[in-house]
Amino acid sequence: MIEEFHAALASDPSLPYAHFNLGMAYVDLGESEKAEAEFRRDIELEPDLAENYEQLAELYNLLRRDSDAEAACRRALDLNPRSAEAWFVLAKVQQRRGNFAEALKAVDEAANVVPGNENVLFLRAQILQKLGRKAEADAAFEKAKNAMEADEQKGLDQVGGKIVPSPELKQAPE
Repeated sequence: MIEEFHAALASDPSLPYAHFNLGMAYVDLGESEKAEAEFRRDIELEPDLAENYEQLAELYNLLRRDSDAEAACRRALDLNPRSAEAWFVLAKVQQRRGNFAEALKAVDEAANVVPGNENVLFLRAQILQKLGRKAEADAAFEKAKNAMEADEQKGLDQVGGKIVPSPELKQAPE
């Protein structure tokens, strides 16, 4: 796949989303320096695309480059105040820094955008626990667990856990 992106970019270096997708491919391969470079190239071409900054924030978060992650989150939020990804990463960064009140604000913003998201709910529960709000944390962990189980069941339903066969399949061929 990487070769295909390089070939496409060789014919048109300003091809929309090509650097972004190449960056995503490098993330999948664990090649963070190359991923960062591709996201930055896409930013040069499309400076108002929040997704580039969201992906940079995710990458920097994985690398524990908290200042860079926060800056990328803030830029993504300038461009798209409803970026659940940016709010979520910002919450993780603030949590890691021990700024639990700020982390809670950020995770609550993410929850407003993607209510019921198990990752957001779980992070919120962890932050509440760090704030010493045990009863709220316990309730939040329970809500996250329920969301995770619902997601797992939904996945099972889609891949065969509870698929109801078509009536035609129950009939003998004529």
